[in-house]
Amino acid sequence: MLTFYRRGWYCLAVFYSFNKRNGITDRDVYFDQLLYNERYKIERTNTWMDSFRSLLNRFDTTIDSWLGFNYLAFIIIALNKFNKIKV
Repeated sequence: MLTFYRRGWYCLAVFYSFNKRNGITDRDVYFDQLLYNERYKIERTNTWMDSFRSLLNRFDTTIDSWLGFNYLAFIIIALNKFNKIKV
């Protein structure tokens, strides 16, 4: 994993919680909180995108119409996000 980090690649593996019954607290695991937060944002956005059935089931025959539906989904997600922000 260290060689990946040196090359600029990042591992987005899921880190499971520590087994408390084992009793061994010395873990030699690299955990980057900023990278984990970025991964959470990406996974959350992918889940929001999966909620649109026209994108999940691809019935479109052209790439342009599929791209258009993606843009519409992103606009709806952004509007919902901005609507929750109260000034």
